[in-house]
Amino acid sequence: MKDISVIIPAYNVEKFLTHCLDSILASGPESMEVLLINDGSTDKTAEICFQYAKRDSRIILSNQNNSGAVAARNRGLDMACGTYVLFVDADDYVSSDYVHALYKTALATSADIVLCNLHRVRQGNIIETTNYPAKTLKLVAERLSLVKETYYPGPYAKMIHRKLLEDNAIRFLVEEGYFGFAEDMLFALHTTYTAQKIVFCPDAIYSYSMDNNNSICSNPLVQQRNNKDRLIIIRHMLDFALQKELHGEALLYVLQAVENHLYWGGISTLQMFMSDLHERNYPEIITMHFQKFAEEWSKHSSMQAKIKEKIKKKLQHYPFLYKTISTIYSRLKN
Repeated sequence: MKDISVIIPAYNVEKFLTHCLDSILASGPESMEVLLINDGSTDKTAEICFQYAKRDSRIILSNQNNSGAVAARNRGLDMACGTYVLFVDADDYVSSDYVHALYKTALATSADIVLCNLHRVRQGNIIETTNYPAKTLKLVAERLSLVKETYYPGPYAKMIHRKLLEDNAIRFLVEEGYFGFAEDMLFALHTTYTAQKIVFCPDAIYSYSMDNNNSICSNPLVQQRNNKDRLIIIRHMLDFALQKELHGEALLYVLQAVENHLYWGGISTLQMFMSDLHERNYPEIITMHFQKFAEEWSKHSSMQAKIKEKIKKKLQHYPFLYKTISTIYSRLKN
């Protein structure tokens, strides 16, 4: 048995992996195991993994054919021996006392999940920071309020009691036709609903890197496949809400989490979802909620498009300014 299992899937992250591993190893105790899953990398990732595993006995290296983050995380969970589990993406890094601080809070509070703030970082600069309430969440609605937050659903930036996962057979989704995108939202819904107590740790910071151009999240070539995955996850989320007979605020927070996925997927995802919504005969409260959501989106999109078109026409008289603003907008959007 170990106190903590840190699960790190690694695929073609030779530029980031050293920083990630150094930060984790420096922030954790000897009673920690680091389950490093090399997901069929084709660059120097495998070599870096091997060197670190040889150097530090806390690292357990597992190699697999390229199967994606879902398979890598599930493999890590199957291997884990720790009382608590942490997920870290191999292109991210953590604060100097990250593992210690989360573990200390977990022991002091007997919480099922301990979350911390997250920095969104580009080239070492913080461009966004989460601001979670520093309180204990026990009621179902209180806990589920987290799933509608932008960054909470990610498996990172939190410590989870492994008993919660094992007793409830919680894993990342694997099914026919599902590639493995947006898997974190359903996992977050299951764990947040099942947990009896969630607490916040102010002394740990997770840094989420925006610099990895190889990330599946930043690859426009797989957007259509990703949208199909989003719809699969959304179906599971709505089915879960119905199965658990969620109502009131608890149901609303799940629906708002679905709204986030639709926003991120864009208008094509919304259109696919609305078609699916009518075919699947959901209860009226769900159908009406998303009909109103789609109508508001349509109004907002039409108004936004008109404003953009007017601005665009005016700026075209000033080519240099138009090019500069277009470049800035493109960077901010990405």
